[in-house]
Amino acid sequence: MRCENPELYPRSQLSDLSKSGTWSVAQVQALTVPCYALGAITYLVTAWLSDRSQRRTRYVVILGLVSAAGYGILISPAPGGVKYFGCCIVAIGLYAIVGIPMSWLPSNNLRYGKRTVATGLQVTIGNMSGILAPFLYSSADGPRFTLGHSVSLAMIVIALMLFWAMGLWFRNVNRRRAAGKEDHRVENLSQEEIRELGEYDPDYRYTY
Repeated sequence: MRCENPELYPRSQLSDLSKSGTWSVAQVQALTVPCYALGAITYLVTAWLSDRSQRRTRYVVILGLVSAAGYGILISPAPGGVKYFGCCIVAIGLYAIVGIPMSWLPSNNLRYGKRTVATGLQVTIGNMSGILAPFLYSSADGPRFTLGHSVSLAMIVIALMLFWAMGLWFRNVNRRRAAGKEDHRVENLSQEEIRELGEYDPDYRYTY
């Protein structure tokens, strides 16, 4: 979450297009609608597909690469129209790669107390990125915001590598359990003790 969330804050990337002289402030505000609509529609469709397939990694990585490409466009010295296209590309993956992990984490933490603490920490640490945003997206760096976009791009790349590694790890654990290589965990345990194992129960399969 900490790696993803810097991209939640550069909202000035749209409004500051007016400084380039391409559009007026009113026009830029109207142009935000397609960007947010694209992000919302993509998020809803991806959430449905992810829930239906019970897979998270593939969607997060693919849409993260889309957002990374959008940030690459925003960093470039392109004209206003191309920058706007970059904003739309960023928005396509923006909400999905933040929202899907919000359901991914609790689904792999079965015990109520652990799930509650993990979710709270996820949101808290992720939103700490808001502390960095004013320094990364300084008005003096506008309208290109090279520093802010570069850091956001780097954070997305790091997040995607972590998601990919985590997905592989969960998949390998599931395969080990399917092969019976973790059955020793429940030897000589009562049903109550097995329930207390939570996600460490060999019969449980991680969502990846």
